[in-house]
Amino acid sequence: MKKKLFALVAMLLTLCVVLTACASGNNAANGNNSSNNSGNAGDSTDEGGEDVIKVAVCGGKAGASGFTDEGIAGADRAREELGVVVDYVECPDNEVSAYETNGRFLSESGEYDLIIFVDSSGADIVSLFCDEYPEQKYTVIDCKLGGKDNVRSVSAVNGEQAFLSGVLCGLITTGEYQDVFPMTNSDNVLCYAGGMDNPTSREGAAGFMAGAKYVNPDVEIQYTIVGGYTDPATAKEISLLGIDQGADIVTGNCGSGIMGVLEACKERGAYYIATSPSDNDPDQSLCCSVKKTDVLVYNEVKTLLDGNWSAGHNEFGIADGVCDISFEGTLYEGGIPEDLQAVIDQVRQDVIDGKISMPADVNAVDAWTAENQYQAQ
Repeated sequence: MKKKLFALVAMLLTLCVVLTACASGNNAANGNNSSNNSGNAGDSTDEGGEDVIKVAVCGGKAGASGFTDEGIAGADRAREELGVVVDYVECPDNEVSAYETNGRFLSESGEYDLIIFVDSSGADIVSLFCDEYPEQKYTVIDCKLGGKDNVRSVSAVNGEQAFLSGVLCGLITTGEYQDVFPMTNSDNVLCYAGGMDNPTSREGAAGFMAGAKYVNPDVEIQYTIVGGYTDPATAKEISLLGIDQGADIVTGNCGSGIMGVLEACKERGAYYIATSPSDNDPDQSLCCSVKKTDVLVYNEVKTLLDGNWSAGHNEFGIADGVCDISFEGTLYEGGIPEDLQAVIDQVRQDVIDGKISMPADVNAVDAWTAENQYQAQ
């Protein structure tokens, strides 16, 4: 790419752009402005004068959220393992205007082989200017955008994020493991708070429901729509109602509403499942339904390096190491009973081997359950 250093100089004088070269454990991950040997803007050759791949990762303030910090971790790993130059660009307060300004700045520089946006609004942001820079490659993480020849969007398979967590819930909500999971009961009821009644929410809920019913077809799952992704109060009301009707585990895909779910679980003494490690509670969390943003970012850099980068939308799930269940930062960080872990491991492997294909909508779960039941091996 041709370098437009005049653009860098001019825009650095006017923009609140923070370029922090990524490195594992450095100050950038703690939100401080620092740089290290990963390279500064304008430096895209190695010591021998050879061209190297240079990538910009544009996201929120380092240290402010699990999503942002996972993106930084993925960039760190790409720098260390793949030998690419990586710059991280912070967008204060995650404002769309900051993302757009920084995106234009990075694009105008002509310095980067790929610009990655780690934000669920990335598709809307990149759409504002990507047509003006047809030679610039962009990747947007955790969203969907098609129809652009220079944009690749990647996201997790919504239904697979909570599938393995659903398996664990289906196994223990019967009350058969109360010695290990004392907040469970024998009512065989779970509660799920969905953000909106849209395909994304329904697919996420379907994955959790399918996981629970795969090992426990008789489990009752109370599925209620919050009506938005920023309404903890309503999410709490839904969760309290579910717990009062017998649910001993509550989760959902309702954005910041998950904090309302946590509050309800604390008040009533039920288990809570977050969808991001940053939302875990070490005194209430049973597990976490994770999508690994760090893996998505790393894989995008590797895809570019391997020459396989292409525009369009791509989804990744359990088989790709993107979706999984995690116990880090939860009550059961030390492990769960071996027989339960063995079931989860077997189900995960069956998904990887293509033996399990889960439903994409809550309305399809019952029919799916009738044809798909766990068989111990």
